[in-house]
Amino acid sequence: MDMHMRYVGLFIVLFAVGCTGNVNHPTVATDDSSVTVIASSVDPPPVHPNPRVLHGQRFRVETVASGLRGPWAMAWLDDGRLIFTQVGGELCIVEPGGVRRLHRFDEVQEPGDGGLMGLAVSPTFANDGWVYVSYTGLVGKELRNIVARCRLAPDASDGPAVAQFRVLLNAMPASQIHNGLPLRFGPDGMLWALAGDAGDGDRIQQRDWLGGKLLRMTPDGQVPKDNPFPYSLVWTLGHRHGLGFDWHPVTGELYATEQGVAGQGSGKLNLMVNSKNSLYVIRKGQFYNASRIVTGSRPRQPEPPIYTWDQPVGPAGTAFYNGEAFPAWRNRLFVATMSGQALVCVTISDDDPAVVTDVSAVLVKEFGRLRAVTVGPDGYVYVATANWDDEGNPAAEDDRIIRLAPE
Repeated sequence: MDMHMRYVGLFIVLFAVGCTGNVNHPTVATDDSSVTVIASSVDPPPVHPNPRVLHGQRFRVETVASGLRGPWAMAWLDDGRLIFTQVGGELCIVEPGGVRRLHRFDEVQEPGDGGLMGLAVSPTFANDGWVYVSYTGLVGKELRNIVARCRLAPDASDGPAVAQFRVLLNAMPASQIHNGLPLRFGPDGMLWALAGDAGDGDRIQQRDWLGGKLLRMTPDGQVPKDNPFPYSLVWTLGHRHGLGFDWHPVTGELYATEQGVAGQGSGKLNLMVNSKNSLYVIRKGQFYNASRIVTGSRPRQPEPPIYTWDQPVGPAGTAFYNGEAFPAWRNRLFVATMSGQALVCVTISDDDPAVVTDVSAVLVKEFGRLRAVTVGPDGYVYVATANWDDEGNPAAEDDRIIRLAPE
């Protein structure tokens, strides 16, 4: 304007031309570059010749699903299948024959950059079947960002595939901008949600206002006893528009990207830090000032970012690589970028979790804006695009999910 499941016979090539209730079987075309292109209602973007190389690892790009509208978040079921949200309210699953719509959430509103956003699968999904979503909706007549869960029956052939829908949290403010709200289960088994400031940066230090906060809750939406503030879901404060966060596979440190602001505010009561588009190490109870704040004559000192892009890139979905397919990428952080139109790979020092030693980029301006990234149980890197039309809305059936596979 953000655990990986075990591999159980993941499909070799995934097909899709759109997200509908019935599976279509598109034709598959291949060229001499060994890049699989799926025929669809839109022409595939240009694909650069292989091989491609990142940190010494050769890879090719394959199209997993095309003809999509605004895929926002991706997650994995324990049988190795990929599910994802689309901004307009659809929860979909990728299967060997195509993409199937599991459910449409009719309560989803789509204001500006809101809609059906975050997605997380319960770490005990095999036993409880819970899937968690975040979305923009109405509470009475007021627009809010909401976290909910439902029980998923992914093999249902007819009718809705979700049941026992329950809202866990509906107190986050919403607006035309800065809705965000990515979801993840942490190594601690808790559900984490990164709420944007909904365009109201003056309130990000108020703990009783849930905008601009990283929230931590139990799987049923309750406050964990070891949260930093008594009786509060708030873990950290001061977030503007964070669209991605993840834990380092070895150190357990939590990192988050931020679409911040730049410059110095005027007046004694206003503080604006030079945050720009940044990467942070997230520490319990700390304050990260990515928005302008009004807090009195002595505003709280914010935590500094560990890396800041020179130019705005719109960092979005974020995932550490912990797979086996690309050993040289292990423990590096992948960041999908919107305005940057690239997949960024960040290397963090083994000796200091607050030091970035290298930043590289691939897929630069090949597939347009990139919103989400995840590592599959096959060790491949999956990326979802987020292209808009001239009016700033998700382009109709112009998005896709691609993956980086070993060459």
